[in-house]
Amino acid sequence: MLSRRLAVSEEEAARPVRHPGDLIRVTAGALILAASAAVAGRSTAARSEVDLFRLINDLPSVLTEYEALLSLLAARAWVRTPELVAISALPDGSGVLVTRLIHGESLGQSGQALGDDQLKDTWEQVARLHAARIAHRDLRRANIVIDDDGRPWIVDFGFAEAAASDRLLAQDTAELLVSLALVVGVERAVASACGVLAAETLRAALPLMQPLALSAATRRDLRARPELLPDLRRRVTAVLGLDEEPPPEPLLRVRPRHLLVLAVAVLAVHVIIPQVTELHAIVGALGRTRWDWLAAALVSMLIRFNVPSGPAIAGVLAFRLVTYWLPLFPAAAAFRALHRSGAL
Repeated sequence: MLSRRLAVSEEEAARPVRHPGDLIRVTAGALILAASAAVAGRSTAARSEVDLFRLINDLPSVLTEYEALLSLLAARAWVRTPELVAISALPDGSGVLVTRLIHGESLGQSGQALGDDQLKDTWEQVARLHAARIAHRDLRRANIVIDDDGRPWIVDFGFAEAAASDRLLAQDTAELLVSLALVVGVERAVASACGVLAAETLRAALPLMQPLALSAATRRDLRARPELLPDLRRRVTAVLGLDEEPPPEPLLRVRPRHLLVLAVAVLAVHVIIPQVTELHAIVGALGRTRWDWLAAALVSMLIRFNVPSGPAIAGVLAFRLVTYWLPLFPAAAAFRALHRSGAL
């Protein structure tokens, strides 16, 4: 588990919040620079001060701190989100993030009917979040909490991204619009969004109203109502006054042929490079490479794209086994055969 979230009441919130400037200790950019320095064979102070195991052990804590930073940025933009109380690292290497308790239920669990004012307030919180260029990246019903006073709160910034692109913001809008339409209907969901968001915002979200752009939880809900997504797209198109419904945005899916092309490209590189450059220069560069730093950079990249830390580390170790240790076994077998035959 990378991080754990705890909600505490007013009486329990005695621990002060760490300063936002202290929240991020290691960034993806620093890891990439360190990996580049390792490949080039340059010695850096950071490389001598931080070893691989400490870096990997710190990654869950760093991700928790990143979530805390995004939560603080959202609160600074006047988004209604639980107040951060404390963050800490646990002995098992995971992180804990403590927020004030919101008395209420998420829209994914609540059975109460949503009023028009609540729907409007929800979109107003989203508009504030996006005005600060923050993409939630998991903006579905489960992450909207309605408190006892009927006010919506946006929670769980574990996948959020600051300085987000227009596409990520549009994907947020599409996700929440579909998720709300599943409980309040297409008409009310579209009407509430149109009452707050600009027409350009809805137009940008329209091509992303497709299963591949939605979360797994929303796709599961759509299986029972396959007609909802086409109805929603048609309704948004009509409200925007468009002549025709824009086509869904082409989204890349990893298919077997893509893996085949990648394998052929790797093989071609291995065959062509020795023909166009000096082999001993390549061997020398590989000999100066710090493989531990490359592994750490690869692990951080996989976790950044929402791959759990366990499978990410296991995948990197398997890659190292195949690319480094596995070729030694046939070499050892060949050496033993030559030795037995008397050739050596």
